[in-house]
Amino acid sequence: MSTINDPRFDQAALDRFLSQFEQSGPAIPDGIEDFCATFELWIDHSTTQDEELDRFRADLLFIRGMLDTARGDYERAIEHLHDSIGTSGRSGNIRRRIFGLCSIATCFEYAGMQAEASSSIFEALDLAEELGDERIHAAVLHGLSSLYEAQGAYEQMLESTMRTLAITETLDDRQLLLRSYSAVGLAYGHLHRGDEGIIWLAKSLDLIDSATPRYVETYLNLNLMYLHRRSGRLDEAVLLAEEHLEQIAELPAQHAAVLYVDIAEVHLTVGDLDRAGEMLALADRVSDPEWMKAHLLGYYRVAAELHEAKDEPMLALEMLRRYMQLEKDLRGRQAQTRLVALERHFAAELAAKTDEVHYLRTVELVEKNTQLSDLITENNEILDIVVNDLRNPLAATRLLSDVLLTEVADRAVSIDDDVIDLVQSMKSATVEMSEAIDRLVSRVRPK
Repeated sequence: MSTINDPRFDQAALDRFLSQFEQSGPAIPDGIEDFCATFELWIDHSTTQDEELDRFRADLLFIRGMLDTARGDYERAIEHLHDSIGTSGRSGNIRRRIFGLCSIATCFEYAGMQAEASSSIFEALDLAEELGDERIHAAVLHGLSSLYEAQGAYEQMLESTMRTLAITETLDDRQLLLRSYSAVGLAYGHLHRGDEGIIWLAKSLDLIDSATPRYVETYLNLNLMYLHRRSGRLDEAVLLAEEHLEQIAELPAQHAAVLYVDIAEVHLTVGDLDRAGEMLALADRVSDPEWMKAHLLGYYRVAAELHEAKDEPMLALEMLRRYMQLEKDLRGRQAQTRLVALERHFAAELAAKTDEVHYLRTVELVEKNTQLSDLITENNEILDIVVNDLRNPLAATRLLSDVLLTEVADRAVSIDDDVIDLVQSMKSATVEMSEAIDRLVSRVRPK
């Protein structure tokens, strides 16, 4: 049975789900479970070529990994994404491999596996630059920005988001630009430049339309809540938190947990300790702390402040102890990723400098070769003039000598022997000078 006629295969649905995951990250779209079941059944019974089938297997494994990520099952997500990356490599599907590497980097970061996260995202970046697709390049840079954010490397995050924005502004894609504006705004917020961040996030919110998924709108509004809190606009922050609280349950577990902690901090700031406690409890409920290592720092800090405000010093001290221990660990992980980034930067700089030196040396060599060629030409011209100016008189002198000697012999004229010797010496001298000129020319003139 051909691919097109098999009712278990729906290419349009596959393209739609893949596009959604690639553009907006992990989620659980309507109908995805039924699609995966029928798609897997089709793969199991397909008669297509092995390489083509591997491409479909990689797609299915990628979808499974994204669904696991959305549910908070990061260990299983890593397994599926790892298999997708390997299968993509065998089938030559670079695009699927790139997005698999970006997604697995996120899971590694959640697990505190910093070396693996950094390695995956930078490998994806190399592949994206090699592929030359600006949309994919922008998506990978967005993933790098998220990695920097999770580590608290906010200066690097801002730099990466600006690089992403520069690319997306050249593309005719409203959703990509929306995401870029939001990321830039959030980076400014982390750098205590909340007012600037709000301006950028407002640009993002202005791009929301009917095609924008609801959970993306939730992200944007809760990012705006964060920026309002950072800027001291607490009333606006509280209103946004309560307005979008129910929608958080639709988000992937990890992201939901982070947002609950942010909302807890908003309520803690305005003195609503009970509400803050409820939000931290929700964060506990939706995400396994073992897989929250990328964001537990904020959780411990807010929990310590809450226990202190509730006059629970022992609990506050315990949270503070965990905070300090994790902060120490995070500094090491941040330093590791920054080291990888610096190594890449210096390697690129070295390559650029090497290319520049090679180029300059080539230009210099060409210039010197040109100068040498000009000198050789000039030398030949001078040599021709000198040779002609010497040879012609010498030839005439030798010819005249021959004539004189012939005349003397033919007419039997009695001439002093000294005169004859002089004429013969003159002839010999001209012959020797001509031969000397020939030897000089053979040495000087290039072959």
